[in-house]
Amino acid sequence: MSSIKSIWSRRSLQAKVFAYFFVLLIALVGGVLLFSYQRANRLAQESLQSALSTTRSLYDNLEVERLEKLELVNSTVAESPIFKAVVAETDMATVLDSALEMVQQVGSDFMIVTDAEGVVLARTDAPNQAGEDFSDLPLIRAALEWELGGGVWADQGRLFHAVSVPINVGPAMLGSV
Repeated sequence: MSSIKSIWSRRSLQAKVFAYFFVLLIALVGGVLLFSYQRANRLAQESLQSALSTTRSLYDNLEVERLEKLELVNSTVAESPIFKAVVAETDMATVLDSALEMVQQVGSDFMIVTDAEGVVLARTDAPNQAGEDFSDLPLIRAALEWELGGGVWADQGRLFHAVSVPINVGPAMLGSV
């Protein structure tokens, strides 16, 4: 400790002033850099939050429009007298043929048709799933409870916008599409 004092005391006033100003300059530059970093980080966070909020709003609007379009298409299919008659017969091969034809006409990725109990009569993207019980799936359950169901359908690692509507003849529930 005394050697540091002796080195410091041997320095000229000019060297001491220079050292003080050098330390002060380093502290000042460090403070400015720290302030600038924090301010830039805060501005970046605010900008990112704003961009994410805008993107979320745009996606929500897009999803609503897409689901409305799908609802219109599925309602048109469900109201077709020929399609209702095919579903009422519950012949899985005939329902599958009719569903495949409807998918081509309306331009959907796939179509699932169930009976009134939620059992799959036809699935255009996976015909081997005919006979499986889908009544516990929220989209299907909504249609079987006389409501429109819409949202995201996750299947085999892929996501789809999907809508389900009831198929009925008067008060008689035939199933869902």
